[in-house]
Amino acid sequence: MDSNTLYLAAKTLHIGAFVLAVGIVACTFVTYRHFWVLYSEDAGRGIAAFRAFNRLQAAGMVSLAVVMIAGIAMLLLMDWGLLTHHWFQLKLGLVALIFLNGMTLGRASTLRLRQFLAAGGAETPEAANQLRQKLRLFQMLQLTIYGVIIIVSVFRVD
Repeated sequence: MDSNTLYLAAKTLHIGAFVLAVGIVACTFVTYRHFWVLYSEDAGRGIAAFRAFNRLQAAGMVSLAVVMIAGIAMLLLMDWGLLTHHWFQLKLGLVALIFLNGMTLGRASTLRLRQFLAAGGAETPEAANQLRQKLRLFQMLQLTIYGVIIIVSVFRVD
């Protein structure tokens, strides 16, 4: 295999994993909204739904890892040439924001939701609403960052 074929394979893997990651974030956004409806009607059904879709987040992390590995492979195959472009530097910063948002607001909110569910929802409605808003903010930020990455990657403005 020549380097061009390897580059195209890495690029295909990179884009495919990126699409999967965006899809998972969009899916969890919709599913979390549905979770709160289910939980308010029947806590048991809500908890079962949470357990089912919580696995999606692990798949999202795996897809992000594949995005990173394939991206690094593309950089290696291009002799790190993309690093000189401003649009690529911006894209790297946005990717860092995805991880930062996920490790801070996303992780903290998910852990808080697990505690909330383990306690049987024994918190005040205000606390539950605040948690719901934090989860929604996290997902909206993720979707926005992904959208900006797509725009920056397509237009490649320097």
